[in-house]
Amino acid sequence: MVDSHYQSIIDYLGPNGFLENKLKNFTYREEQLQLSEEVYKAFFNNEFLAAEVGTGVGKTYAYLISAIFWSIETGQKVIISTKTKALQQQINDRDLPLLKKVMAESFVYAEAKGRENYICWNKYMRILSGKKSLNIEEEKFITSILKWAEKTKTGDRKELSLTSNEMSRWYLVSADRKSCLKEKCFYHEKCFRLKMIKHLEKADLIIVNHALLLSDAIVDNSILPEYKHLIIDEAHTFDRESFDKLSVTLSITETLDILNSLISSKNSGYLFYLKNQFPAFSSQITHLIISIERQLEYTEALFNCFNQAFNYEKTYSYNHVLNNNDYDSEWFTELIDVYLEWQHNLNSIINELININEQTNLSDGDNDLTYMLNALIEIGDNAFIILEENLNKEDTIHWLNFNNGNVCELCSSIINVGNKIKEYVFKDLDSLIMLSATLTVNGDFNYFLKKNGLLEYTDCQRINLFLKESPFNYDKQAKMLLVEDIPDPSSPIFESEVVLALEETIKSLKGNILVLFTSRKQLYEVTLQLRKKLKNDNVTLLVQHEDGEFKTLIDKFTNTRSVLMGLDTYWEGLDLKGDILKCLIIVKLPFRSPSEPYSSSWEKYYIKEQKNSFLNYMLPDAAIKFKQGIGRLIRSENDDGIVVVLDTRLITKNYGKVIKDNSPIKSIEKISKQQIQDVINHWFK
Repeated sequence: MVDSHYQSIIDYLGPNGFLENKLKNFTYREEQLQLSEEVYKAFFNNEFLAAEVGTGVGKTYAYLISAIFWSIETGQKVIISTKTKALQQQINDRDLPLLKKVMAESFVYAEAKGRENYICWNKYMRILSGKKSLNIEEEKFITSILKWAEKTKTGDRKELSLTSNEMSRWYLVSADRKSCLKEKCFYHEKCFRLKMIKHLEKADLIIVNHALLLSDAIVDNSILPEYKHLIIDEAHTFDRESFDKLSVTLSITETLDILNSLISSKNSGYLFYLKNQFPAFSSQITHLIISIERQLEYTEALFNCFNQAFNYEKTYSYNHVLNNNDYDSEWFTELIDVYLEWQHNLNSIINELININEQTNLSDGDNDLTYMLNALIEIGDNAFIILEENLNKEDTIHWLNFNNGNVCELCSSIINVGNKIKEYVFKDLDSLIMLSATLTVNGDFNYFLKKNGLLEYTDCQRINLFLKESPFNYDKQAKMLLVEDIPDPSSPIFESEVVLALEETIKSLKGNILVLFTSRKQLYEVTLQLRKKLKNDNVTLLVQHEDGEFKTLIDKFTNTRSVLMGLDTYWEGLDLKGDILKCLIIVKLPFRSPSEPYSSSWEKYYIKEQKNSFLNYMLPDAAIKFKQGIGRLIRSENDDGIVVVLDTRLITKNYGKVIKDNSPIKSIEKISKQQIQDVINHWFK
C-alpha cells in the first residue's frame, strides 16, 4: 500500500492513536483497525468487500475514517447507506461532527433525504393564498408551522417540534414527486429539496438510507450526484429492501382517494372547482365526472373479484401469493374482463384531464392537477405491469395484501432481485463495501452473496471477504436457556405453555425483558392471556401496535422497568446498553412465513433451479435473524444477560444445529418452566 493516507488510518485507529487520545470513550481494537485497512484497500484497488463484524468492533468509525481519507486524497465522493434512519442520524449528527472536530483534515459531509422531508413552497403558498380549502384541523396545522416556515433555512420537517397527530398533516405542504412542477414552478429557485441536492454536489461524504439509495438508482437518479464508491451498512437487509423497491403495487385506497378528490361530495371535488373557474368547459367537465363515477364502480368491482375468491379473518393482515390454480380459475378470467374495462375508462379520464389542462394552462402553477394526473398515470401504469406485462413471466411473482378481511393491494415483483441490484446499483461502481454483524451462516458468505447478485464477483476474485467475531466474551456475559417442557410450536397448547413460561420469567425480573415474536396474531393472543395472569403483579407490558409506536415504546422501555413485546422491528437495530435489557426471550425460531411474498419469490426461484428452498433460503435466513435477535442483548463489555428460547426445535430438529451454531452464545442449558425463576435469580445474584 503506497498511499500516504493508509499510514494515517493506523495513526488514527491504532494503539495509542489519535482517536484513543482525543476521544474519551474510544478504545483501540485490533479488529477495527483491520477492518478500516480492508475498506481502504477496496477503495485503492477498485474492489468489492463483504465484511461481517460482530457487535463491539466499531465498524462505523472503521469505514468512516477510511472514507474520509480516500475522499480527501482522490477528490471522489463516497456514499454511505444505512437501513435505519437511526443509524443515518447517528452518523450525520454525532459521528461525523465529532470526527470533523478532532481531525486535522478538512472534509465536507451531507445527508441526502427524500423529498417528503421538505416543505414545498408552491403547496404552502397556494394554501396561504386561499386556493386550497382546509378543514379546522388542517388550518390548525398550517397555523402551527407559520413562524417556522417563514424563518427556516432548510425546510426540513425535523426542525419542527410537533406531536405525531399534528405531523400527520405534513402531507399538505410536503414536497412529493407527483405534484412537483419542476422548472415550471414559480418557486423553483427557493426549492429546499434543490438546495439539498446542490449541497450534495459539494460533499465528500454523503449519508443516505437504503430506501432512498434504491429509489434514486431505480426510478430517476435525480438526487445523488455521480458516485463510484459505495458503503452499505446494515447490508443484511439490502436484498429485502430491493425487493420492496422493485415491487409494483395497485392500491384500492390510493385509487379511490384520487378519484374521489376529483368529484368528492358536496361539490367540493377538484372538478367542481374547475367548473366554476372555467364555465366554458362545463359540458366537458360534466362528461368527465360521469366517467370518474364509472371508474369508482369499476375499481370496487375489480377488487371485489378478489374478495369473493378468498375468505380471510378480519382481525389481521395477510398476504396471498397467486398461483397457477388462481390464474386458471373462473374468478380470475372475470377479473381480467373487469380490468380491461377499468383500464380503458381510466385512459379516457387521463386523456380528458390532459386536454383540459392544455386548454386552461392550469398546471403552470397548479400542484393539485399535476398531482392527480401523475397519480392516475402511475396507477394505470402499475395495473398494466401487474395484470398484463408481468402476468405470464416465469421470473415474477404476484400477491394480494389483505387488511380487515379485504384485499387492499395487488402487487408484483421479480423473484431474484440480485441481478437487478447488480444492474441498478453495483455494475458501474469502482468499489463497494457491504457490512453487517450478520452476513454469514456459520462463517459462509455464499447465502448473502447469492441474494445480492455478488457471487459472480468471487469467480473473477474482485470481491474480498472479511469476518471478525465480536470482542465480547459471550461465555461469561451471557447465558442461553432452552425451556424443554414446552411442546412443538405446531401443538394446539403451545401458546398457553408460552404464557406460563413468560409468566415465570417476568415474575423473576419484573422488567428489563424483551420478548420477540414472529407472528402478530400470536403476539396478540399471548398478550391477552398474559395480561390476565399478571393483572395483580404490578408489571408494565409494552406491546407493539397496542401501546404506541416504535420510538414511544423504546422511550418507555428505556425509562421504566417494563416488558417490551414486539415483532420484526425489534429483532434488529436496538442498542440498549447496561441494565435496560437484562433478558431476551425468543418465542419461536424466526422462520419467515412461506406465504410471505419474499419467501415465496425465493421458493419459486429454487423450484425453477430444482433446489431445496428450505435449505437454500428459509434456514439460512432464520439462522441470520436468530443471530440478529441475540445481538440485542449484549451491547458492551459491561453488559450481561440471559436469552430464553421457548422453541424446542432448536435442539430436537436437525436444522436446529445450523441456527444454534450461528449464535454467538454457543452453550445451551436445558431447563423446565418451574426452574426458570431459580436459574435467572442465580445468574443475576
